[in-house]
Amino acid sequence: MKKTVFLILFLTSLISYSQISYPGTPASFEAKVNTTNIYTLPSIDVEALKMEDAIVDKYKDRPWRFGQNVYVDIDIIDQAFDTIINGKKIWLMTFKSDGALTLNFTFDQFHLPANTELYLYNVDKSMVLGAFNYNNNSKDGVFATTLIPGDEVTIEVNQDTAVNELPTLHLYRITHGYRNAYDYAMKSFGQSGSCNVNVACPQAAGWEDQIRSVCMLVSGGNGFCSGALINNTNNDGTPYVLTANHCYSDPSSWVFWFNWQSPTCSNPSSSPSYNSMSGATLKARYANSDFCLVQINNDIPASYNVYFSGWNRTTDDNISGKVVGIHHPSGDIKKISWSNGGVSTTTYLNNSIPGDGTHWRITSWSDGTTTEPGSSGSPLFDPTGHIIGQLHGGYAACGNTSSDWYGKLGVSWNGGGSSSNRLKDWLDPTNSGITVLEGYDLNMPVVDLDASVIQILPATNEFCDSSTQNFQAVIKNRGNLTLTSLKLYWTFDGGSTNVSNWTGSLPTNQTITIDLSSYLLEQGAHSLIVWCADPNGSIDENNSNDTLEWIGTVHPSLRPSPFVELFNGTFPPACWTTFIGSNGLGTSNNWQNTNDAYEGSGAAFVDFENVFGGQAEDWLVTPKIHLCTNPVLTFYQKQDYSYDWGSTYSVRVSTTSQTSHTAFTTVSQWNESSFGRTYTKKTIDLSEYANQNVYIAFVMTQDDGDSWYIDSLLIKGNCDPSLTLDLGENIDTICGQEITIDAGDEFATYLWSDQSTGQTITLTPQNGQNYTYSLTATDYCGCTYIDQIDITCHSGVSINDYDNDYSLYWSNDYQALIFNNKSNKQISISIYNSLGMCVIENQIINANSTKNIYLNNIADGVYYSHIAINNKVKVLPFVKY
Repeated sequence: MKKTVFLILFLTSLISYSQISYPGTPASFEAKVNTTNIYTLPSIDVEALKMEDAIVDKYKDRPWRFGQNVYVDIDIIDQAFDTIINGKKIWLMTFKSDGALTLNFTFDQFHLPANTELYLYNVDKSMVLGAFNYNNNSKDGVFATTLIPGDEVTIEVNQDTAVNELPTLHLYRITHGYRNAYDYAMKSFGQSGSCNVNVACPQAAGWEDQIRSVCMLVSGGNGFCSGALINNTNNDGTPYVLTANHCYSDPSSWVFWFNWQSPTCSNPSSSPSYNSMSGATLKARYANSDFCLVQINNDIPASYNVYFSGWNRTTDDNISGKVVGIHHPSGDIKKISWSNGGVSTTTYLNNSIPGDGTHWRITSWSDGTTTEPGSSGSPLFDPTGHIIGQLHGGYAACGNTSSDWYGKLGVSWNGGGSSSNRLKDWLDPTNSGITVLEGYDLNMPVVDLDASVIQILPATNEFCDSSTQNFQAVIKNRGNLTLTSLKLYWTFDGGSTNVSNWTGSLPTNQTITIDLSSYLLEQGAHSLIVWCADPNGSIDENNSNDTLEWIGTVHPSLRPSPFVELFNGTFPPACWTTFIGSNGLGTSNNWQNTNDAYEGSGAAFVDFENVFGGQAEDWLVTPKIHLCTNPVLTFYQKQDYSYDWGSTYSVRVSTTSQTSHTAFTTVSQWNESSFGRTYTKKTIDLSEYANQNVYIAFVMTQDDGDSWYIDSLLIKGNCDPSLTLDLGENIDTICGQEITIDAGDEFATYLWSDQSTGQTITLTPQNGQNYTYSLTATDYCGCTYIDQIDITCHSGVSINDYDNDYSLYWSNDYQALIFNNKSNKQISISIYNSLGMCVIENQIINANSTKNIYLNNIADGVYYSHIAINNKVKVLPFVKY
């Protein structure tokens, strides 16, 4: 292995967690007992483990290893330091494992008498587990802890002196974590690739219940898998967890993590809180479809707010539509993936349909989402939110479009034919024979009438250009009675309220999608609020879930200069994109966010990888940007290693496409020797593309090369000297006549003196009023332009042509005929007196213009205007006075 990465992880804030425990504080904290017996674990060859990981991490058909198990034979009560203080017997024993990022412990003999408490805590006491007491005893006598950050952990036992029965605490396994779920020093958070989408992102809307069912589990003390709570026909909250058979180890020591997920779409800078439970019992497992079903040893507390997902045991060969996977990739916080292409039935790791019929094949994940090692055992949901299988393995990863395979629940149903290797006995204890079961919400109020708005479609809420979207609402019946009618209301951007009266039949726990309206989404923020009422013509008995709001943003299709990106928000930033090379090769993680920034809280980062079959290309591409005169791109960059491992870095420009490799031209390219391990400024001249609209790509090409960090990107230039703002000549018009002023489309923003912000302004001058309108326009280079126009309106008789092409009136103020040609045709006019003599001959009024025809030098009286348009002449009399 040519590179060694040294990672120092500092936990500076308390990690919020909960493993089922009870109130209490270690007695040594108050008594200030500092004496303890110390047990030092043998050294761990972390580099050798990482070399193994570099090979096996590519495979999902095994738990994702985070630690090395060290097997011990330690009786805590017999080998710990003990003392008595303030009526408490205290046992203290400290365990050290040099360089460990975490430690976790498994007891194979565990029994706490009444009035006895167990605690575990690290050196800085940023994590304190406990108090554990007799309520944590299990029939099998096994107890396992969750991961505790740090390389030194103290186990403390407190017992009232009046208790004669000693605790039984035999420790047989300690796990030295050398990579772990709290690891966020190298990346924005966790270990998974940037293509993984957090479950709080808009793309997860409508899957909130299923998300609550998915957990991460610690198997064998040192490996991570995923799983999900699954419902049974008793609808009683029995804590069954479905995972993969290849994740199996003795489940009595498994630890289950619930709700470990980001509260927002962005990756957090430190570990979110989670809830955990320890210990389970095997119910059934079957290798052919790779399923394992366990039952957690204790009921899940209501405070965990979990959901038991429903299931569909179909044996069909195909399911069309959008299928969804929810999982914990590489021991990371919970993520969501989806495939719009449905699934087909095959043999594991084969493509032929139906093969041996045991697995669902995801041909390719959509929108760059994927799974990873650690996702093993995670559920696959059909388009209606029912589990249809659990992840066995596959080749999908960030940066490729390969397949994944899920063990088929329909096959697992009968499995090997007995209760120990099939799901039927456990998930259908009533022997109902149903093929589809809805989910069960442990905390849902049980009422007769409860209609709920659970999703607003489209799920997307970020748009890069104006578009018309067709909105729909998904309604779920959470009540006991079948819904036969309801009213659905919605309002868009605070406008008028719309209503739809739905009738039909919607049984308990079923959903229906109802069409709303289509709306044009123009640049800016938008909101659609949807609510339901009057289920079955009565009052909804649980109105807490009646209303849902969709919030979306339409970003400018063209970004002005100066353009700045600090990479402090979501990644990739809005309307940016990432992809791999045209040869189909890229790194597993592609571009992602990191908190190792030049300034602010984030930077863009792509890591090296040893790929096979050629050079990997990882592309990060901006939205469309307008370049000014003398445009310059600057950004700060660095890498991880001082030696040149052969990576090349380039900036490429396209004027036509954001995603076509061949549309880009390389404007600058350099190698690793050009910069170093600290941020330095890079400047690139883009003058060749001055005053054009472009996409700019940052491309790293390598095979086991170096990484690339970029931050504080700035594109700027000078104003275009040829651009001007001209609102045209001042306007004389008849009062009450509507006119429109157009400033042209060359500018990025418009601000009129009446505070309107459009390209055009329309007004109707009133009698006796004059107007002055000014406009401040900003171009796509950030330069501002100001102009104004005066509008004078005159009283008179408006004379309109039969197709409304012009208006003509006499202005006594000007002693002139004012002719407004509103057509796109040229018009001529001649003026005759009452004797038939021509006094003004052949005055031309160009299309879309106004002309004053002055009559100062002729006498008052009756005159006739001869108006010629389209080879027709119209005669209109008027009086000069």
